[in-house]
Amino acid sequence: MKDRLLELIGQIDTVKSHFKTSGASTKGFPATSTIYDTPEFAEWSQALQFELQEIHDRTHDKFIWSTLVIIKQGFNGWKDKKSFADLSGKLHAIQENIGKYYPVKTPENSYMMEVETTKMKTPKIFISHSSKDEKYVSSLVDLLCDIGLGLV
Repeated sequence: MKDRLLELIGQIDTVKSHFKTSGASTKGFPATSTIYDTPEFAEWSQALQFELQEIHDRTHDKFIWSTLVIIKQGFNGWKDKKSFADLSGKLHAIQENIGKYYPVKTPENSYMMEVETTKMKTPKIFISHSSKDEKYVSSLVDLLCDIGLGLV
């Protein structure tokens, strides 16, 4: 997922090259540039939407949501250049902060990463236990996190 998202972000300039200019510039108004109806943009934006939706479903991140809104609503031929510039800026910001959306678990920090991940999710389960049972409970916590349940 992470590699695919980074690959899609890396294709911004290629996709941008598919803008079409229609009409001529008249009375100080520039010609219209559109991209919404090109097959290359449609395929790229759908793949991008799929990857970002997965992140949003997992994290409920507002920045990811606002990026999805641009993809879903920002392209209709009227202001495609501005929407594409906004989308590109957001995607570059996501790229620079990719670790926030795809944290790396290591044996040393696995507990901390689980705690950070659950802060991003809506809590669903609270587990109270004695410190003597930590060995057993940590396995249960790992199982519950693996199936997508947030813990408090």
